[in-house]
Amino acid sequence: MATMVCFSGVGGDGITVEESPEQILDVLKDRQSIAVLLTLNGVHDGVYINADRIACWYPSRANGEPQMVPRPFLGPI
Repeated sequence: MATMVCFSGVGGDGITVEESPEQILDVLKDRQSIAVLLTLNGVHDGVYINADRIACWYPSRANGEPQMVPRPFLGPI
């Protein structure tokens, strides 16, 4: 079951990954660093996510959800 992961911050970006909500919970409990590795589009070394920016995650609906669209960073560094 795929999962929609939503991020905190301006824009409310989100991404759909192949792990289930329970698998993501397990990954976040066992993390040793800021980033966690999740499967994107069937590629196991798909995407690293900053775990501190995750606002929520939930079971993904059908494949009709939009893919992640990169946006330029406009904030201060």
